Amino acid sequence: MARIKYENQGISVYMLAWPVCCILWLNPGLQSGSVPYFSGRTADIRMGEASGDTLSPALLFTRADADKIMGEPTRLTDSSFKAAPEGSSYLCGYQANSKDSVTGRTGAIYFLFEQYKDISGARIKFESIYASNKPYGAEKVSSLGDEAYYHTDKQNFDFIMVRKGNYVFNMKVNKRTSTTSLNEFKKVAGRIAASV
Repeated sequence: MARIKYENQGISVYMLAWPVCCILWLNPGLQSGSVPYFSGRTADIRMGEASGDTLSPALLFTRADADKIMGEPTRLTDSSFKAAPEGSSYLCGYQANSKDSVTGRTGAIYFLFEQYKDISGARIKFESIYASNKPYGAEKVSSLGDEAYYHTDKQNFDFIMVRKGNYVFNMKVNKRTSTTSLNEFKKVAGRIAASV
């Protein structure tokens, strides 16, 4: 089948399946930007199918989560899945629908979920990122997953990375606004860590 590019509200979607194109074209409700990235697979990809694990990372972090953390309505700006020999990853990003009147910024949040073939790969990833950010204020968090750390500049961004078994996930608020909720950020990170 041919590869088709669909663009809507600044989001490019590539599809390999003709029926998917018809569904998007005929159903305006699906054209709202809530449709995940397609590249022969939906973003609701099941990770770890070979091991019997059917975790769906696109369901771990949703637009509702982004809205709560950002304290205002958001829209999906990025969603992709990648498979590699060492594991697989899912990335999504949400941006506020409008500029914050207090800070003049448009808030955004990003979620990255990675599954490694073994725990040692996940540990190496976590430790290397933590080590590179420790000199700039990254602090270990003892109550999430097997290991976690939080990093912020208290002005522009909040970042958390959690490793649990062979899974690693990050959440990053980039362009903190007056409505950004650190409390919701922590709640969502805790819920995701408990879910994997």
